[in-house]
Amino acid sequence: MRSARGPDPNANRTHITVAEVFYKLRQIETCRADMERAWLEFADWLDGAPELAEVWTAFTKAGGLTATEFMHFLDGKFRPHPVRQHGHLRLLPSNEPRLSRRQLR
Repeated sequence: MRSARGPDPNANRTHITVAEVFYKLRQIETCRADMERAWLEFADWLDGAPELAEVWTAFTKAGGLTATEFMHFLDGKFRPHPVRQHGHLRLLPSNEPRLSRRQLR
């Protein structure tokens, strides 16, 4: 797999240890927790600043997502993205077998 930073140094690996998998999952969990804290703080800002909340609502309704897009929006240089609306979403069962710890070793 290739990333934005160049070729993946792990592309030719044939074995990944369980410890590596758990370490990577912990990294992901930490990032998710950090993002949750940041969003809660941002939500507090929106609650305390109605002007910011109004601008943020207009930005997200126009399809904005990133900090860079928000700066363009504030500068009047943002090109709105059509926001697709999903009606009804449902989960479909998967008949594919699940991986076990034994299979990861």
